[in-house]
Amino acid sequence: MPTENLQLFISLLILSLIRFSGFLVSLDLLFRKREQKYILFIIAWLAGLVGPLLGILTLYDFPNSISNYLWLMFSLLAGISTILIVFGALSYFRKFRTNYIIFIIFIFIVLAVLLKLIYLIDISTSFALTVQSAFLIFLIVVIISQRKLFIKHARVSYYWLLGIAVMGIGHTLGFIFIYKDQSLGFVGTSFLAVLTIIFILHLENDLSFGKLKDSNQYRKTLFEQSPIGLSLTTMEGRLVDVNIAYTAMIGRTRKETLDLSYWDITPEKYSDQEVLQLKSLDDTGRYGPYEKEYIHKDGHLFPVRLQGLIIERNGENYIWSSTEDITKQKQAKEELSKHKEHLEELVKERTKELGERNADLERFNKLFIDREFRIKELRDRVKELEGKSI
Repeated sequence: MPTENLQLFISLLILSLIRFSGFLVSLDLLFRKREQKYILFIIAWLAGLVGPLLGILTLYDFPNSISNYLWLMFSLLAGISTILIVFGALSYFRKFRTNYIIFIIFIFIVLAVLLKLIYLIDISTSFALTVQSAFLIFLIVVIISQRKLFIKHARVSYYWLLGIAVMGIGHTLGFIFIYKDQSLGFVGTSFLAVLTIIFILHLENDLSFGKLKDSNQYRKTLFEQSPIGLSLTTMEGRLVDVNIAYTAMIGRTRKETLDLSYWDITPEKYSDQEVLQLKSLDDTGRYGPYEKEYIHKDGHLFPVRLQGLIIERNGENYIWSSTEDITKQKQAKEELSKHKEHLEELVKERTKELGERNADLERFNKLFIDREFRIKELRDRVKELEGKSI
């Protein structure tokens, strides 16, 4: 390799190593999260890695025809790498058919090579410059149009994206007005690749944290707004966390409630029952549902229905319980029972009345039959006497 090409060799090697880092980062994300968008990043960085390596090969004594084809592939892979990174970044906000994108790019490479082979038309340089210009325009449009979205979900990533846009504009202007040799241009490209990797990592972190924050807020809202009392206690019964419904149920504030243990609000008469539920918890990891009573702040007892399970939190086991105040249900059940008893009493009374009336009817019927029978006997006796007198 000629000495004058040493700087170009080093700049291309640095670019390859940086893009190889991007490839490893994307590969790690794919293995950890199993999402298709990381495939786009992997192929993008792989294409970006192979391109400079092909450029390094051209520094050696190859025939011009081979060197031309190597530079053709270098330029094509540079443009394709940029396109795939753009689609990969967009995949954080909307879904794309990864296989379609890869297929279209493959067809494009084949067509570009065929144009070179058959018609000696080299579109690689024009393609790379067009993609670079389109990429910069795209960045500017995204920065302006999606500013609110980025600021809300990925503020740090937005500033890195802004940095990439500024660096990209400067880099493009450098190729036109500043760079006197290719090695300086590839150093600028390397720096731009570093910014892109940092941007992707920040975007990954920002959006993952944003999703986590949203999901945590969603779960917190469900926890607080649940009409059923929810509580988290240690295995010894100390209350660690409770929702509004739970504190309202026992008539205490959240601070007062968290100063209590499970046993402070459980009447002693349920001790044997609690032992059975704790045994179920040890054996199966769950307990309930079962019913008992809680002690209200003002001292009165009220019925509740409980069930729960063991969960792990920060390496420790806790009891997650749901507690439902069933006072109204009990009252309704008692009212229903009283109504049922009242109906049964009414039925008994009506049955007794009907029995008495039936008895009266039977006596009246018997008297009537006896009367008729006596009348018949008298008539028969009269006839008998009349016959004898004749």
